[in-house]
Amino acid sequence: MAERYTRLYTLPENLYTEGAPLVIAAGALLKDNQTGKVLAQLKYRSICSRPIRAIKVLITGYDMAKAIVCREEHQYLDLEIGRDEYWGSKEAVYLPDRSVRSYSAAVLAVYYADGGSYVSDSQRWEPLQEQAGLDTKLWDKELAKQYRIDTTPKSVFVPMRQKDLWLCACGEINRDGERCHVCSQELDTLIAKLDVDRLREEKTERLRREEEHASAVDAVRDAHAKKAKKIALIAVPIALIAAAAIVFSVVSSKNARAYDDALALLEAGRYNEADVAFTKLGNYKDSAEKAEEAAGKGQENTAYTKACKLLEDGSFDEAHDAFIALGDYEDAAEKALEALYQKAGKLLEDGSFDEAQALYTELGDYCDSAQLADGFVQRMVSMTTSYDESCSGPLTTTYAYSSDGVLLSETRLYSEYPSMDDQTYEYEYAPDGSYTLTRDQVSSVYDDHGNLLGQGGVFQYDYVYEYYDDGTMSSCTALAEGSEDTLWIEEYDRHGSMDRYIEADGTAYDFVNTYKGELLYQQDKYDANSTLVGNIKYEYDGDGRLTKKTVIENGNVSKAVVTDFVYGYVYAPDAKATEEAKKAAEEEAKLAAEAAAQSEEADSAEDAAETAEPEVTAEAVQ
Repeated sequence: MAERYTRLYTLPENLYTEGAPLVIAAGALLKDNQTGKVLAQLKYRSICSRPIRAIKVLITGYDMAKAIVCREEHQYLDLEIGRDEYWGSKEAVYLPDRSVRSYSAAVLAVYYADGGSYVSDSQRWEPLQEQAGLDTKLWDKELAKQYRIDTTPKSVFVPMRQKDLWLCACGEINRDGERCHVCSQELDTLIAKLDVDRLREEKTERLRREEEHASAVDAVRDAHAKKAKKIALIAVPIALIAAAAIVFSVVSSKNARAYDDALALLEAGRYNEADVAFTKLGNYKDSAEKAEEAAGKGQENTAYTKACKLLEDGSFDEAHDAFIALGDYEDAAEKALEALYQKAGKLLEDGSFDEAQALYTELGDYCDSAQLADGFVQRMVSMTTSYDESCSGPLTTTYAYSSDGVLLSETRLYSEYPSMDDQTYEYEYAPDGSYTLTRDQVSSVYDDHGNLLGQGGVFQYDYVYEYYDDGTMSSCTALAEGSEDTLWIEEYDRHGSMDRYIEADGTAYDFVNTYKGELLYQQDKYDANSTLVGNIKYEYDGDGRLTKKTVIENGNVSKAVVTDFVYGYVYAPDAKATEEAKKAAEEEAKLAAEAAAQSEEADSAEDAAETAEPEVTAEAVQ
């Protein structure tokens, strides 16, 4: 089975900038082979005495050409980190660009548990110099031993200064001017005692004393041996050997049983107990390796349990990151996808359709994600009109759709109008596709193409429509109900855009429409004196959808009325089926009309043949 993650880049160890309360101990860049996403993992180590509560880090991603392709800020929150503690390695930071192949990291801020903080604007975090081992400085093991005698048994490295830090012989990182917080040594003392000549003299004297002590011990032993009887010299070793054999046999048998019990605990998944059992066995067989294995699995098991609890509680993002950090542990990879799937379902339930669609698309073939992603269609979801200073505005209208993508209602949100409540208007559809919208006590009736057919309620109008030969409306004349009195006339060009408006008194306004292709970009309104009295400008997105309409009165931009149209995904799983059925019905109706026309034409031809007088020719007469 292919590995879930591929390592793309490894960060240099122990990155530091002067004054920082921590080091970036390690870091890696991984590629998720299932989703294609790129993620960074970082490991931090505190080097200050103040407990750390949170940090903010900047990750800069580079492509193969070392060009910057993204900058991502990430926060590690709700921490309880003391000095020398590590954290961060289990938390994945997903990067927004999948072309990232290397990265740099810089800690922007550190927040302490006592309320204080450290803030840095430096992005130059450079690796600390690797500390040399003591044996490389003092090539003689006895010299190294002498140094440990003179300083601390923990001395294994050469002490050194780095920036505003110093690294102790025991390997711990300390602030300039302080004693080592682990072994209490001072830097100047440690350096002074590295004098090789002095160490050599002390080593020689120590070895001389040790030799004299060993000789004295041997002399005492020889004296006791000479006084012992011959039988004792023979019997005692035999007894000792026998006793040792018995003890070894008992101990060996006891260790074997304990080892088998520890293995049983490990296989049963009781990792903590197994860790303790193998640790007690010391160097027996591979107990040390088994103890390390049990400890690692115990940590993973704990982390897995916590991740499952996060998923159960609905903390989908946290659960996903926790499962990702577990790598190939059991079904952690599958659980990470399940966390995203459940998150998408919650977003769908809450009406956050754009985010839900994006997640389902990202999940691909997981469960029914592809089918669910295919159930979204794009529609206009809101319209916001901003007015000039004469009106409180803006006014936002949102739209709701049915499962087959049909507009059901629109809601006006009067948040900027304290004296008014939000209002929802519903659409009622007839079997032929025509519909009625009742709003503000006025019922407007439209045909199946969205053309206004009539209104009733507070305002009563009769409409007379005229059309071009292609079916596009050419004019609309509004008449007072029950009379032939013209209220106004609207004339349209072949694009369906108004090009003339005539009031009841005959006052006419001409519109000069500017197109780019089929899209209307500007309407210039002129009065009877050919004076420009207003403009309407239209803006579109890459798909040719109207995104903004700006109405400017008399060239006064301050009196502009701007309407923004927002499109997004809505969940309408039946929309495609409905559209296909509608197209099929229209095609069937078209074919039926063509067949009827042909039949009528044939009937007409037959009738004409029956009523026509026969042509008389000379041959026929004969």
